[in-house]
Amino acid sequence: MNILSFPFSGRTFFRIPVIRLLSAVVAVLAVLYCPAEAAGQHRKKRFAVKKIGKKTITVRQLKPSDRNIRGTLPPAAEVSIAAERFFTAIGKLPEDFVKRTGIKYVTFLRKPTLKGISIGGVAVGDTIVLSVSSGEKAIFHELFHVFDLHEGKAKKWNRINPKKFVYTGSVYYEAKLTLRQKKRKKKNIASGAFKDDFVSSYAMSNELEDRAETFSYMMVEGKKFLRRVKKSAVMRKKMIYIINMTGRRRLMGKEFWYDHLGITEEDLSDSPDPE
Repeated sequence: MNILSFPFSGRTFFRIPVIRLLSAVVAVLAVLYCPAEAAGQHRKKRFAVKKIGKKTITVRQLKPSDRNIRGTLPPAAEVSIAAERFFTAIGKLPEDFVKRTGIKYVTFLRKPTLKGISIGGVAVGDTIVLSVSSGEKAIFHELFHVFDLHEGKAKKWNRINPKKFVYTGSVYYEAKLTLRQKKRKKKNIASGAFKDDFVSSYAMSNELEDRAETFSYMMVEGKKFLRRVKKSAVMRKKMIYIINMTGRRRLMGKEFWYDHLGITEEDLSDSPDPE
């Protein structure tokens, strides 16, 4: 084994094997010039970039900084397919709305989890993390979360729900309820009450999920969504609320919803407006 000796004041200060020294230098250079490979990540961090007006949405394949969110970074081929699916979905929305949501980045993971529990996606600030297999419903759901946090003003939403209804919370976060509310929640779950007033059981967990789910189902179901409205006056009010919330001209415009849902302006009368 070759040894390098470094003199110091006429004495040998320290001795390092040549091979070990060269290995250390290579490792340092790898971190400096190839940080993604050194961390075991994709060589290509940016898989797709879409320009919407002056706004850019980037598919960025880096593991989320939030340690509660876990998952495996999928191969490039899977990311490309997921990215195409994502951009096709948001292409169905008016550009002004997408620009105003506040989204900047999308990351795809295999088997994503939040606090150890499986998820289809999650919105974190200006970033959406999605399962690589997520479809339109999850895409619209998470995109609305970003919009709701950046642009949404939904002070009157809870007034739409029946007076005895209590949001249930979910496996991701526990609802903070009084003893009386806990009793109501238990009774409501046991009786199956109010199920027609929500698009899904997950929509019953809290008002943020309720709005995101309602928006998502309105987008995916289109004219079929009106079947839900016919069963529930509460659902009709929620539909109209989402239309008013997103229907400003600098967002989606109500004309988009008239065409997408097959309704007219008269159908929106006597409806609550978000503040």
